[in-house]
Amino acid sequence: MNYLDVFFRISTVEFTPQIENLNTEKLTIVAWDLPGYGYSWLPDRTFPDDFYQRDAIWAHSLMKTLGYSKFSLVGMCDDGITALFLAAMYPESIRKMIIFDA
Repeated sequence: MNYLDVFFRISTVEFTPQIENLNTEKLTIVAWDLPGYGYSWLPDRTFPDDFYQRDAIWAHSLMKTLGYSKFSLVGMCDDGITALFLAAMYPESIRKMIIFDA
């Protein structure tokens, strides 16, 4: 089985039509909103110089918690930047990437 684990910044807002039309018999889709984005409740979020790295660690931790050691990423805007950091920090975890508007 092929797995496409999708990582979007505002997936539930901007990408619902695309996600709904993907073949879930062939793909596993994980879409999440970074804390403070999309439908996630705005946390007491700080933006230190390394916040993209911190978000990448959170995203990688989520995928490991869900049982994925290798996955593909799709990222847009800030999410794309976070995905680039994730790939740089954990290259062994990344199968493929699509990054745009980052």
